[in-house]
Amino acid sequence: MDHAKKEYNAIFFERLHTVDTKDFTAAMDIYNNAFPQQERQPAAIISERVSDGRNELIVGRLNKKIVFIALLWPFESSPFILLDYMATHPDYRRQKIAADFLQQMKVLLNQTHKYLILEAEDPAFGPNREQRQQRVHFYRANGARQFAGIQFTLPALQEGPVTEMILMIFPAWHSETIESTIVRQLIVQIYKELYNRTEEEALVNSAGYIDKITIALT
Repeated sequence: MDHAKKEYNAIFFERLHTVDTKDFTAAMDIYNNAFPQQERQPAAIISERVSDGRNELIVGRLNKKIVFIALLWPFESSPFILLDYMATHPDYRRQKIAADFLQQMKVLLNQTHKYLILEAEDPAFGPNREQRQQRVHFYRANGARQFAGIQFTLPALQEGPVTEMILMIFPAWHSETIESTIVRQLIVQIYKELYNRTEEEALVNSAGYIDKITIALT
């Protein structure tokens, strides 16, 4: 999403390229407050990835204040882009900023024939199951579809427990199913590129696609 600012309901979404700015600091404050430690990459890694362009840091600006962030990870030679993290400043939640971002992204994705891959905490696990279900419902309400039966474990990126995850795709895929080989490759890429883990770890810590030809999108 490396392009000029776009106005959408008074929110300007733009990409930050540099990390030695107040805007980057404000974005990192939102990031650190939104996710538990075990689900966050260390700040130094985020800074390095944004600086070298591997992570695309999109911010939402309202009246000159950074109120929203999204970290995107485009997979090389692939139609898929991982929505690594997305969060809104606590004071600006419930104003449909994240929904506005997704709908603006939908236009860009349709133009470039690409798709966002969404990681979401599995509502079947954890103490905050209602909150997890609300997030999945939010993605569905905005047009995302879930890879049915696919589960994988997010390794602790810092101190803390592992997290059970599901995968979703946005906007809707061109079919009601997707090849299991594509799903396998996505999980392997996430583990290797984002988590710095091996392919073997990716396969051991994921399930739902082995011995299947296609995966339903629900």
